Amino acid sequence: MGANELLLWLSANRAGSWSRFRSAVDELASTQGGVVVGSEGLPIYHQLRFQLQQLGHVEFNIAGCEQGWRVAPPIVALACQNDRCIGILAGARSTSLLRRLVESVSQVQLERHVEIEQPEVIRLIGESEGVLEALAARAGLRVQSQAAVFMLACLPRIDDLWAWRGRQGPLPFGKHTTVSRFEIAGRGARWVDSSVDEAERTRDGLFRFTRFQRRQHYLRLRGRSIRVQGQIGNYVLAAKHQRQVLRYDRLSRQLIVRDLYRPPLLVDRALTLCSGFLASHDSTARTLSYRDVPERLAQMAAGILCQDRL
Repeated sequence: MGANELLLWLSANRAGSWSRFRSAVDELASTQGGVVVGSEGLPIYHQLRFQLQQLGHVEFNIAGCEQGWRVAPPIVALACQNDRCIGILAGARSTSLLRRLVESVSQVQLERHVEIEQPEVIRLIGESEGVLEALAARAGLRVQSQAAVFMLACLPRIDDLWAWRGRQGPLPFGKHTTVSRFEIAGRGARWVDSSVDEAERTRDGLFRFTRFQRRQHYLRLRGRSIRVQGQIGNYVLAAKHQRQVLRYDRLSRQLIVRDLYRPPLLVDRALTLCSGFLASHDSTARTLSYRDVPERLAQMAAGILCQDRL
């Protein structure tokens, strides 16, 4: 089972538990020589989970599938840019759907890109939204116009912690728990070893608690402990220290982010849907680059992330 077959299997089953997902990934790994670690150094099941989420194919641990997964309905997400319109196939897939899509192509360029450790990227390129909408109708697919823009328009700024499901509570503790602190020093940032005691003494900071490969992030704000998504905490601290961690290249239309500051999932997904491709990682420069991002959308993302000087 490859990544394409994994998505077909998930789509056929529609929803399931985390253990079922891991079992399917274990089968995938067994066909690839027992691979258990992905190219980004994460366990392969976590890497595939993140990529399926970022590409808009599968949702994990949301309302209705707590501690599990659910495949998103199939759509063509549109991103119109300059003199062309791009449609990205996201969500559930089936062999019959893919066949209908190929058979329906007319006045549209169909691209199928094979990527490492993820389902192939399927893009439709036409001269207007109307052309792609007509093709999608022939294939029996729904269309989401300007998907990335509408997604970002619904998101609050990351300093609204409660809107991002931040929850106040006690810090974790116990055996087999390791603690790290996010340190901003000089022009850089890094995770350094820490302890529960240091976290409790710290008035303002971000801490990561890891137990059995499961991570929890807690912001300390004015002596209170608030559980948050890790990426939220990074940006809250960057704003507090007035650090600019995003850069927009207007010539190449790329939004460039320091890799320690990967945006929260929904922002990441919106930026990914500008092109259909995951952000490329430069291990030397330690950056992530999102391609084909219109300047207006880059400004929207920067505002959400409290990076107001893009």
